[in-house]
Amino acid sequence: MRRPARTGMVTLCDRDLGDFGFSVARAPNLLGNVSQSHQTSALAGLAGQLPISREAVMDATSIPIEVSYCGDTQAELVTALDTLAHWCSLGPLVLSSSYDWTKVALVSFGGLALGIPGKQFREPTLQGTLNFLRRNPYTYDRYPRRVSTNGAGAANRVELETGTAASHAIVWLEDATVATITQRDASGVIVRQSTLTTVQTAADALLIDSARSRLIAYVAGIRSEVPRDLTLGHGFLRLEPRWAHREAQRWQTLETSSGRLTIDYVRGWLR
Repeated sequence: MRRPARTGMVTLCDRDLGDFGFSVARAPNLLGNVSQSHQTSALAGLAGQLPISREAVMDATSIPIEVSYCGDTQAELVTALDTLAHWCSLGPLVLSSSYDWTKVALVSFGGLALGIPGKQFREPTLQGTLNFLRRNPYTYDRYPRRVSTNGAGAANRVELETGTAASHAIVWLEDATVATITQRDASGVIVRQSTLTTVQTAADALLIDSARSRLIAYVAGIRSEVPRDLTLGHGFLRLEPRWAHREAQRWQTLETSSGRLTIDYVRGWLR
């Protein structure tokens, strides 16, 4: 009888790798540190190599997970590989591990290198690695965080506890008329301030999607994009770790001059 796979080590989109029948033996590069490089070009004369781009290029990091699989038949092994490949082909993978279940990394399936070790006397066994590619240097909270203001003004200012990497936020604005949204650093200094010309009733809401730089209005439940409602200012909200004081547990804040805010955000962590 086939031995049960060892579970509780690695999950892919919240599905345990052991569900596919694979037991994790070792994951030496699970954090997957991502290296950076800058594009350069050789110029004639004494200049030598000069950078031609200020933006760093993220080099994909390979995350090999050493696994084994014990099956009753060869056909069972093929079925397990097909099931795993199908699950990984559905889209970007969210990888998490027993290292820290509260955080996830974004990876893609980079193929496998499995073989049959030695002679097979009973159930067939495969051993080798499942390879994943990580192009994003950050990990993220598994679940979003939510904070809300009770109204307008400085008295209803809310703190946004951030991670060690920049994060984006989804902001809902309700019951507002020409609202100015102000973001301050941990010392109270304004770092972003933008005005929205919306006028809302009790049945209306405005979604400020900073990750996609979009404004979406819901007027009596009817959805429409309203890019012109955002007047000149500092633009969309971006949660920068430099605006927090992590050692003192003091965080950047958000407030509105009209209406109330509900903020959903996922913290980013540099690994």
